[in-house]
Amino acid sequence: MPATILSASIQPYVDRKEIAGAVMFVANAKGVLAAEAVGWADLAAKRPMTTDSLFWIASQTKPFTAVALMMLVEEKRLSVDDPVSKYLPEFAGQMFAARRSAGEVLLRTPARAVTIKDLLLHISGLPFRTLIEEPTIDLEPLWAASAATR
Repeated sequence: MPATILSASIQPYVDRKEIAGAVMFVANAKGVLAAEAVGWADLAAKRPMTTDSLFWIASQTKPFTAVALMMLVEEKRLSVDDPVSKYLPEFAGQMFAARRSAGEVLLRTPARAVTIKDLLLHISGLPFRTLIEEPTIDLEPLWAASAATR
């Protein structure tokens, strides 16, 4: 299949080794308009990615949550500029680690409250994981995770 704007836009990430590969689908109510794959399903074995390749894809709740949230914005029930603490009071008084050294963490109060927009843009300062979550399941090979659920 000749390269299209979809595969051409993702191929540079594969070329720079930022990602091993990707599968892209574009669909509307009538069905799938495009299905393309670039890169490698197995980088070590140089097995190409195909549109039916199985691979780990994490955090898919984020896009669904973002759509639901933007529906609330559209209905004017909230604003992306609202502080998160308006809806989750536990966020009031959040602090961040300004400096870490052996046995010491310096906490500071941020210049402003974390907003819903910060969460949507992944710039809230919340960590991807904590020390409690080490090691994470995303380090487990897909075949091992799928075998454990059988």
